[in-house]
Amino acid sequence: MQEQHFKNFNITKTRLKNYGRDKLLEKVPFIQKGEKNGVAYKLTTEGRKLVEREFNIKPYSAQSPRHDLKIADKYCTLTQKEQDSVKTETEIRYRMVEEIEKLKEQDLKEADRWAEMWDNKQLSAPDMVYTTENGVEIAYEVITNNYGMEEIQAKENTITLLKAEGEMVKC
Repeated sequence: MQEQHFKNFNITKTRLKNYGRDKLLEKVPFIQKGEKNGVAYKLTTEGRKLVEREFNIKPYSAQSPRHDLKIADKYCTLTQKEQDSVKTETEIRYRMVEEIEKLKEQDLKEADRWAEMWDNKQLSAPDMVYTTENGVEIAYEVITNNYGMEEIQAKENTITLLKAEGEMVKC
């Protein structure tokens, strides 16, 4: 995350510096497209342990700063109700398995098709899923230049399995 993201959580610059001093966060320099170099913050090993212990949350595993900042930007635009509904990739994977299990009760052939897609890595969890104020479930995915067509298709397959609307953005 960047400084502006922390402001959304009422975390001041002073507190941010203290987190750095306490070795809970570290600065990560990166190159922004068409802009000067940027600085993002990520949890250190100690910071991850603290978050897990104090908040019972398994922190998101950092990817590239540009990818992660796109997710943070999106998250910060959500309403509080939408933020509260956000599911992480790990939670989404459990949900994918649950959806396939539910299908077994309704249509075994269809469930087998989805299970085979799971086994063949043709399903891939999006970065996050949230529910809008209107009750629409959105699967949000940040696509990097490293994504191949198969990976994008696996994300789209998962969106279909979850019966969600997809929002894919490039970074």
